[in-house]
Amino acid sequence: MRNINTCRPGFGASCALCCGSHNYKTSKEELHMLFKNRREIFHRFSNTYLMKRIMNCRDNLTGSYYPHRAFDEVMLHPKEKLYDDGMQCPFVILMDDNTIGCAIYPHRGDSDMRFDCFQNYTCKYFSCISHELLSDDEILYAARLFRDWYYYSLFIHSIDLLKTFKCSHPIPEAVDNLTLELLKQKLESSLIAEKNLHCIHGYFA
Repeated sequence: MRNINTCRPGFGASCALCCGSHNYKTSKEELHMLFKNRREIFHRFSNTYLMKRIMNCRDNLTGSYYPHRAFDEVMLHPKEKLYDDGMQCPFVILMDDNTIGCAIYPHRGDSDMRFDCFQNYTCKYFSCISHELLSDDEILYAARLFRDWYYYSLFIHSIDLLKTFKCSHPIPEAVDNLTLELLKQKLESSLIAEKNLHCIHGYFA
């Protein structure tokens, strides 16, 4: 049994890779601003209104949600995808200035659509192998090393790299700036090279 929430392990780290948080042809800074702007947009609406719009985007035949149908894409400032068959959920926002999450988070009201949406839509596109294969200690190591949403997400889904790096640098706070910068560059290169960061790992994973 896991004791750590992979998506919110603490230390300022968070992840929404399963919702397509990194499947954009844009810079880290532009992506951060996109999610910040979306937060301001969605906070103008009541939770009841959001739930109604989201339910209206559900396919009657398959039960799947198609969230881009729920709101005008122009309003959400869409960006070009890295992979067309990968996720890019418009409800991914910055919950605060550092933590990435979901615009339909339950603290906005009594209804929590996240699990229903995840089961009927997100899970069809993404299997979180980091949740299955990493130990709590490895997840916490990644969280302590990066303390953000952008690099933490990439690091925990680069499992071999994480395990190797942790062996050679067992104390995350002791990693020097140059080594950390080189690691960030390697993770950034994986955005384009590793399609599995954005798309199906396996329907039955």
